[in-house]
Amino acid sequence: MTKVRITLSYMDLNSLNLGKEFIRQHRLSVGREYPITVVGMEGIELVGTIKKNGLIGGLAAFYQRFPNIQPDTEVEIEFDGRAIIVHPPGAPVGHPRFNPEAPPSEYVLDRKTARRVYIAPFALGALNTWDPKGEPDVYMVFGRLAEFTPYRYCCAASQEILDKFGIEIEPKPDAVLIEAGTDRYVVAEFEVESSRFIQHGHKKEDIDVLICWKDDVTDAKDREKLPIVLCLHSLIGKLLETGDLEL
Repeated sequence: MTKVRITLSYMDLNSLNLGKEFIRQHRLSVGREYPITVVGMEGIELVGTIKKNGLIGGLAAFYQRFPNIQPDTEVEIEFDGRAIIVHPPGAPVGHPRFNPEAPPSEYVLDRKTARRVYIAPFALGALNTWDPKGEPDVYMVFGRLAEFTPYRYCCAASQEILDKFGIEIEPKPDAVLIEAGTDRYVVAEFEVESSRFIQHGHKKEDIDVLICWKDDVTDAKDREKLPIVLCLHSLIGKLLETGDLEL
């Protein structure tokens, strides 16, 4: 097995650097998706794409399940011919599952007493990135970077989907995402700039996460009107600094 060191930047990007030697030794292909099996997370298989410098993403659930992992922690990795296997130190925390007897949570669908339904998530392939000119471009950039975030795309928040949940949200949100580590549905809004969230009349209590290209809200009072903000421009900056993404 090979030992690799986890850095703070890898944790921020939900990633792990396999190292070029590991990739060469096992004849892995840059740009290809590989299953990731984490010892201690039996029954859960992650997926990540290998970058040219050895980085592989898709590990948000791994870092959530092993909160004892800190920067400079070493983990052991191996390849069994199909999947990359990660041997983390310590034991994982319990996997959070939905408990119908639990008190109301902070999730929009819980607050609105949504129906418990299953929606098949959309499987994203490799996408090019470009400077967004509108919201559809932000969707595409998110699709390219999703493995470096705590979320993956499920589907558009159409009226049909809202009707399945049995909830009303106006103005309608853009999408339903799936949160890594919990597999919970989260309600998302996409905007080019975060300030447009307020301009378009969206309410913090109706949206779990705002995905934006640039976070331009600086006023403290306006900041309180925003849900969790995931800024793609800042995320790309981190990836460019570490050389883990080429645009």
